[in-house]
Amino acid sequence: MAAKSRMLLLLLAHLVSSALLIDVTQIIVNPKHGSVVGVFQASLSGDYAFNASVARDVCEQLGVGMANKAQLNKALALGFETCRFGWTDEQVAVIPRILPKDTCGKGRVGLITWRTLPSYKFDVYCFNSTDYEAHMNTEHEYPSTAVIPTARTSGARTSGAHPKLAKPTRSASRDDPQSTSSSLPHYTPEKDTPESQAFSNTSPNTAVGLIALLTTLFAFLLLAVAAVCYFKKNRVGRWKKSQEKETIETEVCGKTRKESESEVQNDVSVTIKLENEKIS
Repeated sequence: MAAKSRMLLLLLAHLVSSALLIDVTQIIVNPKHGSVVGVFQASLSGDYAFNASVARDVCEQLGVGMANKAQLNKALALGFETCRFGWTDEQVAVIPRILPKDTCGKGRVGLITWRTLPSYKFDVYCFNSTDYEAHMNTEHEYPSTAVIPTARTSGARTSGAHPKLAKPTRSASRDDPQSTSSSLPHYTPEKDTPESQAFSNTSPNTAVGLIALLTTLFAFLLLAVAAVCYFKKNRVGRWKKSQEKETIETEVCGKTRKESESEVQNDVSVTIKLENEKIS
């Protein structure tokens, strides 16, 4: 009985001392600011530092709880991946991976699990329920917004800040027996709604078609005006020529008639004169 009590006291002392030795300001978080649907990674610079019980204490000192595998799967679906094992609430070490990499979980993808003794040291995955609720409210307000992980961007969208965490130190890249850590970029893509996509796709085509239609109509209008002017000009020219011809013919006829009358008068005068001479 005394031996059991001593072991319990030693275990309790170990847990308390481990918790007291943790300096919150030295904890590195990934993503640096915020989380992915509430999930983020906490670690110390260098090698793995937390066994299963200390890992839980770390999250509690940050004012949050440990993430479970279901929550990590949701974060993984939204682009969250790391290259280091971390404890979960089920006391299982996991690595969330989107892209295969030999130095991260031996090239496997998905939520890679490692069931081992709770005394083994890893990082820890924490869960911030406040960030998760904020994310869900944002999804309800903007349902078209989505995060699509790609080969170049496998980081995660962040929301909010970690509580009780004063300036986190740099995110380091460290080696371990199974994997190395990777610093993830913040990734917040915005997907257009179907209406805006349709508008953006059709507006340039509509504008080009409208310009082409107006240009064609203007060209036809110019041709019509030119044709009308041409026909009017030809018609006026023909009318003037006809008038000039009629005037000339009238003048010629008038002159011919006067000349004929003058000749007749002259002939009559000559005839009368000859007759008078004969009588005389």
